[in-house]
Amino acid sequence: MYLAARPGFGWRLLYGFAHEVTWISGLIAAVLLGSWWPLIAGFVIGAFGWHWLLLWLTPLSVVTPAESARARRGWWLTIFWFAVAVILVGLIAGP
Repeated sequence: MYLAARPGFGWRLLYGFAHEVTWISGLIAAVLLGSWWPLIAGFVIGAFGWHWLLLWLTPLSVVTPAESARARRGWWLTIFWFAVAVILVGLIAGP
């Protein structure tokens, strides 16, 4: 009851929901396409990307401006490191 009365509870609930949906959709896409890339992408985005993006978009009544700035920075770092990982795996795999 206490959690439901807190401001922004719906946003925090959406964080967890977005993680699971992203992981499950990545798993389903990996099975259907016969490739491991959707699974990796779903895990990385589910684990890091949604948290930062949704925290960035959360109203300031729920998070402080410092948390919002940290989330914005974390979101771009997630995109950067995911791109680096894709490039490295592509280079290691070869032609």
